[in-house]
Amino acid sequence: MTETKYGKYILRGPKKGETNPTFLRHIAQLDGSMIEGAFNFTLTYISPKQDHKVHGPHFHEYPEMIGFIGADLNNPFDLGGEVDIYIGEELEKHTFNQTTIVYFPPNLVHCPLVYKKIEKPFFFLISAPVGKTSETHRRDLVANSKISNLVYPTHENR
Repeated sequence: MTETKYGKYILRGPKKGETNPTFLRHIAQLDGSMIEGAFNFTLTYISPKQDHKVHGPHFHEYPEMIGFIGADLNNPFDLGGEVDIYIGEELEKHTFNQTTIVYFPPNLVHCPLVYKKIEKPFFFLISAPVGKTSETHRRDLVANSKISNLVYPTHENR
């Protein structure tokens, strides 16, 4: 591809070197390591055929937004599955099966995120106003017997 003046601002496909991630299948990603000054954005394709890990409880020092977007063009509000998300130190459970956006203010504990049922593919997105993500894990909120079922991504773990 020929370099152009603004071509550096166009990203295609996953982040370089992440074409086969083990946590989720990212199909588009942006962060400050890819374009200086960029915020974090990840779009993931969720499919019934994938093995879905359960992200353990954690929080960020910055706000974060996640979304679950139905991919059925005839009914975009039908998620095609059912998801549980736990919020706060008391792990308040919320279940949904339709297109949903969730906002987390800074320092609000969230997850586990559990894909209970996936009947049709849908999209999962994450966005945060930082170039590099980090999270503080809260393993203390989950019984030891369930910790082995959880995943804690390695980016800037504390």
